[in-house]
Amino acid sequence: MNDNRWDPEAWKSDEVNTARGWCPTTRNDRKSHEAKAGFPKYEDYDANYFPNYSVVLMPRLEHYRVNPTPKHTIIYFHCWAGSGLDVDSFLPYLNQGNLSTDDFRIVAPTAPLMPADESSGGWQVNSWFYYEGGCDIGRRGEQELKHIRESFLPVLNTELERVRQTGGRLFLYGSSQGVSVATDMLLHCPADLSAYIGGVICSRGWPEYYSFSDTNEEELQEKAKHVKFFVFHGLEDAIANIDEAKVRYKKLERLGFGFTIKILQGIGHGTGCAEEPKWTGEFIEQIVH
Repeated sequence: MNDNRWDPEAWKSDEVNTARGWCPTTRNDRKSHEAKAGFPKYEDYDANYFPNYSVVLMPRLEHYRVNPTPKHTIIYFHCWAGSGLDVDSFLPYLNQGNLSTDDFRIVAPTAPLMPADESSGGWQVNSWFYYEGGCDIGRRGEQELKHIRESFLPVLNTELERVRQTGGRLFLYGSSQGVSVATDMLLHCPADLSAYIGGVICSRGWPEYYSFSDTNEEELQEKAKHVKFFVFHGLEDAIANIDEAKVRYKKLERLGFGFTIKILQGIGHGTGCAEEPKWTGEFIEQIVH
């Protein structure tokens, strides 16, 4: 591991400081979302915990008739105050290089509604867990993250079994707060099925310290043999501070997980980056092809 990848001076180099512009990010109703994405079939994960805006996207109809079982799966965990419908902003990531959305089944759960914070006055947002203050999840947030884990792990296990049968790979994608859920799922999924996880894609977020509790270091080291991380972060991120992110990711690095890291100067928590889909697509393509 070349530790210079975590060095702030390295992040200012020409190699990582070339991306500017905006990624497309829209939120549409189901009909316009379906037309834009080209996916005809939705299924709701409405049992147990997840709202009706949780979606499963299957390949386009003409491809579905030929190959009803996509080889690979991506599970998309949205950001704080987002929803599963935000997955439309991720679809361009799967049309990079030799990738095609036809090869992927996409599962996009929506977090439950909960108060935005203690002073919200009843204002609620879709959130995977509650924040005590700033980015501190506190005891309440820890219990909510555990609840999410227990509720969604059966879905993850089903999807892992699916890709085991197709010979494909599953990717966990997290945006901001969703990174905490994606990494938590990896750390707590069955070790034997983790061999079918191709990678974890982390965009402007970090793992929670709480996720490392109740884990077995030997099992995590075994998972590290199969699973790689792609981390995209902004040097000017005022929400998920890069120095704190570095500390948390290094906990995973010390366990043996491999990392592809893109840290950009001039990018904050909500700043768009035209290169992010390309880099993410390249990461996925290297694993599936």
